[in-house]
This record gives sequence, C-alpha cells and structure tokens, in this order.
Amino acid sequence: MICIGLMVLIGLLFPICIIINFPYNLIGILVIVPGIAISAAGENLFKHSNTTVMTFDEPTCLVLHGLYRFSRNPMYLGFVLALLGLWIVFSSISSFLVIIVFVILVDFFYIRFEEAALNKKFGKEYLEYTKRVRKWI
Repeated sequence: MICIGLMVLIGLLFPICIIINFPYNLIGILVIVPGIAISAAGENLFKHSNTTVMTFDEPTCLVLHGLYRFSRNPMYLGFVLALLGLWIVFSSISSFLVIIVFVILVDFFYIRFEEAALNKKFGKEYLEYTKRVRKWI
C-alpha cells in the first residue's frame, strides 16, 4: 500500500517522461488485475494449508502446490505485477523507481528472511524445492 501511495504521489506530482499516453496507458489495468489475482491465490493457498502469510511468523507447513509449483514467491510476484500495471497507468519513469526499490527490499529483507526460516524448519525438503522452483518465475 505504501508503494501504491508513493507511485500515485510521484506520478501526479513529479512525472518524468510520460511514455504511454491516454488511452493506451489504461492497458495497465490488464496487468493490475492478474497481479492482484496471483497474490490473492497465493495467500489463499497458505490459508487453506493453515500456515501463516505473515513474513516474520513461524511457518507451520511447506506449501508446494498450486502457484508454488512455478514460483516460490507468487504473492510477491503478484505485487510486482500489480505495481507494473499501475506504472503503465501513470507511465512515468519516476513512478518506476518505486518498483525497483520494492523488488530490492522484498528480495533482500523479506524473501531472504523467509527462505532462512523455511530452510531451518524444513531442511532437505525445502532445499530440494528450491532446486526445482525458481525464486520469482
């Protein structure tokens, strides 16, 4: 939500080099919707598996089915897609910087923490999973 707010604020107040003009920028909606759907589907798989979606809580099980067969982080991937869609709507290079910062922060802080926790809890099973499934896509 912070990134969305920043993108809107930066896109409206500090637009740099608008590269997609109206109405073509509305194609971004076609990227936002699947991004939200992917994130929601990933969250639902966690809920149905009775494990936490909260990054810093201890996981109770290793989810390996559904979207997690293709990406170890479909929720984050969905967030990035939604942000990319919003960027297309604003189509300002200044708004794109928010996506870059988001990906860096998520990868270095959240995903690394989660991977360490999963490795500690599930060991060999998680290591084998990481060999089969890529981090993002």
